[in-house]
Order: sequence, then C-alpha cells, then structure tokens
Amino acid sequence: MAIKRFKRLRQSLEALFPERHIYIRSGGEMRGYVFSTNKQLLGAAGVAVSALWMGVCTAAMMVNALAVSSTDQQVIKQKAYYERLNAPAPPKL
Repeated sequence: MAIKRFKRLRQSLEALFPERHIYIRSGGEMRGYVFSTNKQLLGAAGVAVSALWMGVCTAAMMVNALAVSSTDQQVIKQKAYYERLNAPAPPKL
C-alpha cells in the first residue's frame, strides 16, 4: 500500500519536474546543461524554504511593530503622570 503511494508520488513529481535541457550558444561554441528531476526538486525546496523563512520573519517584524513594549508603557505612564501634575487646579466654589 505505501509502496504504491510512493510510486504515484514519484510519477507525479517526475511529471511535474521532467528532465530539462538548456543549450547556451556563445560565440562559436555551444554548451548544454541538464537539469535532472532531483536538481529541480532541490531548487524548488530551496525556494520554498526561503519563502517560508521570509514569511515568518515578516510576520514576526509586524507583530513586534504592532505590540506595545514595556518601555513604551513606561513612557505612557510617565507622560500621564506629568500631565496630571501640570493640569490646572479645579476652580474653587
């Protein structure tokens, strides 16, 4: 049962990433490069890991930017304290 699943997975990956040949002509010579299924899978995995890492880092930065730190809380408390000190006294009746 598991062997059939692995065979189907392998076939679908080979269909998605077939062996590709790239030919580059420069000057008078021609070079050929072969990108096998495994090389393409490694490249796709690297891109996926990089995208995941950038997404996690971006989310962490946004959460950190939106969160109020303890220093910010102290500044807010200090500002409120001084505003109360400088507030005009209520009128006497």
